[in-house]
Amino acid sequence: MKKIENGKLRFNIIDILIIIIVIGSIVGVVFRYDIVDRLVLDSKRDEVRVSFMITGLSPQISEQITDGDEFYVVGSSDSIGTLVEHRTSNYLTVEANEKGEPVQSFDNTLRDVRGTFQSYGVLNEDGFFLEGTLFIAPGKTLTIESRNVRVSVIITEITQAS
Repeated sequence: MKKIENGKLRFNIIDILIIIIVIGSIVGVVFRYDIVDRLVLDSKRDEVRVSFMITGLSPQISEQITDGDEFYVVGSSDSIGTLVEHRTSNYLTVEANEKGEPVQSFDNTLRDVRGTFQSYGVLNEDGFFLEGTLFIAPGKTLTIESRNVRVSVIITEITQAS
């Protein structure tokens, strides 16, 4: 308690402990909810194009992938972005012939899909952090979903949008 003696306020040990606890609680809440990171990252968001590839889809599933849909990474709330464009083709297989040479053929019962997302995150010398938190790079496999479909994609390229 504060005591007034000779017109001056005095603190005792209980007052100091209460002040420390209140300040510690505020600092804990700020760090717990990543308020500092979100404030810093929102000012540094870069727009990028994330290219991907999906192989061996059934035709029914490949038809559910539509331009303009928002896709999210499964297991997190991170949006990988809006699908800007995509192309569907017959599934390409590569097998060895009797001489051991690679021979390409197409399977008409399955589909390959290639496309590009418009994404936002932090692009720096360490790589690209989707929404500032999830590191992605070419070669990484992610399971993503939209309102219509859930698929696994392989990231093929990340470029800064012009």
